[in-house]
Amino acid sequence: MLFNSYLFILFFLPATLCGFFLLGKSSKFEPAKIWLIIASLWFYAYLNLYYAVLLVGSALVNFGVQRLLGKQDNKRSKKQILTIGIIFNLAVLFYFKYYNFFIDNINAVLKTNLPLASFLLTVGISFITFQQISYLVDCYREENLRHSFLDYAVYISFFPKISSGPITQFRELLPQLQDTGILKPRFENLSKGLYQFAIGLAKKVLLADTLAKLVEIGFSNIAGLHTGSALLVMLCYSLQLYYDFSGYSDMAIGVALMLNIKLPVNFKSPYKAKSVSDFWSRWHITLTQFFTKYVYIPLGGNRKGLKRTCINILLVFLLSGLWHGANWTFLVWGLLHGLLMVFERMTDRKIEKLPFVGWMFTFLFVNVAWVIFRADSLTDAGLFFSRIFVPGTGGVETSLMTAMNELVEIRILCRLGLQGLVDRLPGAVLLMIVLVALFLAIFTKNGQERVEGFCYKKRQMAVTVLFLVWSIVSLSGVSVFLYSNF
Repeated sequence: MLFNSYLFILFFLPATLCGFFLLGKSSKFEPAKIWLIIASLWFYAYLNLYYAVLLVGSALVNFGVQRLLGKQDNKRSKKQILTIGIIFNLAVLFYFKYYNFFIDNINAVLKTNLPLASFLLTVGISFITFQQISYLVDCYREENLRHSFLDYAVYISFFPKISSGPITQFRELLPQLQDTGILKPRFENLSKGLYQFAIGLAKKVLLADTLAKLVEIGFSNIAGLHTGSALLVMLCYSLQLYYDFSGYSDMAIGVALMLNIKLPVNFKSPYKAKSVSDFWSRWHITLTQFFTKYVYIPLGGNRKGLKRTCINILLVFLLSGLWHGANWTFLVWGLLHGLLMVFERMTDRKIEKLPFVGWMFTFLFVNVAWVIFRADSLTDAGLFFSRIFVPGTGGVETSLMTAMNELVEIRILCRLGLQGLVDRLPGAVLLMIVLVALFLAIFTKNGQERVEGFCYKKRQMAVTVLFLVWSIVSLSGVSVFLYSNF
């Protein structure tokens, strides 16, 4: 099930909230937690029953490993069990996400014909795997994390974060799951959560899905792009990815807040960053924190000299690229970010001392790197960059403008008698939407900042209703969130 669907908005969410708080009236955790687990499995299984079966199997194995850890007094034995648990989770991830990529490359190099696996890529498997590993490591390191199977089951299956995060560490969520205060509805959390959900839904439906039309046209006809259209499509993808993923995160955090559970912030206006290092402290924050805590620091962090620090940074970003997908494009994308991070470390991030220059360079680099991230292959990425230097216009430009003029909002304007204006300025709609999306990403408060300053007033509630109604009216179909594929 997806947040941006009629079923979720009009039925699943109200039913889940009502059931949770009604069962919580007794002030007993068990019924409310069981309800959350059932709702989460329904949410996940709605996409494919096989996903829920895999999740349950993985959960049983990991909880069993955790229980074995708790029974060991010998540190060496505990470490061996932890290693087995981590290997199990990584093996599941490798098989379902990377096996076919690995076999394809072996076949290509050795001219063999090894069989490929036949299965569906499990939605959110990378997010689930990292949270399983986080759970085992935290339980290994912190023996006072006393919890029941229900606590763990809610943590790993919690529907707001299951497919696209935020990546939440067990030690962050456990105290909340053991606080009886979450069992009673709180008007402040309900209103703030609904407000943040509405902001996220608007980002996804009104901006990300609109920009997706342009991106799909551009990347499906790269050879037909010219300078203007190529730059426009590149910018559109950067904005689409941001509004799609940050929109999901806003919705996830908002839904969890309605249930009195606080998930970690995942975005802080990343396109305002003045360096690549600054960008990664703002973009997908929970992934950065995971790699820092569970990979970078165990590798030695910055404690073993500049050379070792640079190697550790490169390794982290190569793993980050690999985490995003089984394609050489993701590895190159990660390597580029790693190299820039190393350069900034070696120059002590001096680029940030020139704020405007730093912002311009970072924004340009991030946009260029996103092209490699989006392309189906490195060859396609190279072709895309070559089209930037080809002046002129063609059929792609016409297709881009046509796609925008077919929006629900434009059809409404035409029915109001403004068809002539739309016809006279065919590119105005396209330019206006892109500029508005760019302006909002760079010059305005992000969703989290708006929620932090939220107070129950008629204006805020009017904005909430406006975003909800506008987004629901504009739902032309259910579109998958981009990061659910990672």
